[in-house]
Amino acid sequence: VLANVSNEQVFLNEKKIATLKLNKDEVEEDLCKFLLSINGIAEAYPSKVIKYGSFEKNDYKAFIQNGYNHTMSGNVCFIFRPAWMDYAEKGTTHGAAYNYDTHVPLLFYGKGISKGSTFNYTTITQIAPTICELLQINQPNSTVAEPLNDHFK
Repeated sequence: VLANVSNEQVFLNEKKIATLKLNKDEVEEDLCKFLLSINGIAEAYPSKVIKYGSFEKNDYKAFIQNGYNHTMSGNVCFIFRPAWMDYAEKGTTHGAAYNYDTHVPLLFYGKGISKGSTFNYTTITQIAPTICELLQINQPNSTVAEPLNDHFK
């Protein structure tokens, strides 16, 4: 009943599950239990938990939820333990929701930007609104984050 495993997501063959008259939710739950038995996997979540769960804003589970698309994401999402990763011959490994993979420098330079630095928590969703504010243009339709205003005139 497995179709694919990619990017810490397991995709099920839902047609096969229906043909076998299995309960998809139970298959997802059983798959989560199996994944949690594997050394190196910290957590596993069925699609219902990701779709309808409520997580704290800065919780790594919220990162999974924010990146989840019910038409394109896997049936089960899982998280490796900190510093564990899936090995690939090439490409990057910057897919973990932990701080060591999400903490990156952010730099703005130019007119209207005063000198300074901040240790405030910043998310990537704040970049587009900030640039729009600096350029004095409308925000993208799906903007939900507030712009960074700490160092702008």
